[in-house]
Amino acid sequence: MTNVVTLEWHGPFTFKELVTSEEHWGRFRTPGVYLWMEDETAEVVHYVGMAGGRETIMTRLLRHYLGHVGCLYYLEPKLRSGKRSNAAREKFRVAAAMLRDESAFLEHMRKEFALMDRYRVYLASCQPEAASVVESILIKVLLPKANRRKERKGFGAELSLRHIGSLPPDPKLRTEAASR
Repeated sequence: MTNVVTLEWHGPFTFKELVTSEEHWGRFRTPGVYLWMEDETAEVVHYVGMAGGRETIMTRLLRHYLGHVGCLYYLEPKLRSGKRSNAAREKFRVAAAMLRDESAFLEHMRKEFALMDRYRVYLASCQPEAASVVESILIKVLLPKANRRKERKGFGAELSLRHIGSLPPDPKLRTEAASR
């Protein structure tokens, strides 16, 4: 028997609009899934993510926002990794140098603010125990294989997604929604 999870999509929102709005913080203080697209005219999903357990959609999106703007996405993985390739060492060296140079860091922040302003975010709440499976299904449907950062084997066979609300314009999602 296949269980159906209904995702009521909300969006599009900018990151800035989401993380600075009390209304959105109250409304999306839930587990769920989210995706973002490069801009309003894009028809391809750039990123799919989820928040489950104690983390809410809003706290996860805030972490993404601060990770981009604050240089954490460039520096932190290089610090955590015990094994560093030459490319990773070079990225770490560049990021560390930027953190020592205020004007370089501010330039990085300006570029990341502009990048984050281009993204359009869509959100859908779901039960915390379903969030990782729903995310896996969305990744498989929406992202090209080369861009998939993770795929959970065996998940999703017993779960079907039904999409309602403000659907993102990605044709693959609309096709999947229509076939359900």
